[in-house]
Amino acid sequence: MKLRNLFIVTVLAVTAITTTANAQNYKTAFGARLGYDSGITLKHFFAPASAFEGILSASPRYFQLTGLYEYQQPLPGAPGLDWYVGLGAHLGNV
Repeated sequence: MKLRNLFIVTVLAVTAITTTANAQNYKTAFGARLGYDSGITLKHFFAPASAFEGILSASPRYFQLTGLYEYQQPLPGAPGLDWYVGLGAHLGNV
């Protein structure tokens, strides 16, 4: 019970101290995916609103390769938040 209370107080303190959070503008991003199917992801904007995202993931039983085209625009009334739509292909075995 004490650990739970400490956790709640810590979360509230960090939330109170952090007043703003801003995302960085980027052209290319590299990331890690963790979970049952862990892997890597790479997203590259080749135009201001168009990006390609590639995902390579694997688990103990299979691998997957995913390619996505994404069209991304700012969400009206929500600065710093974007909406996106896209399509893609997925290759892998189970």
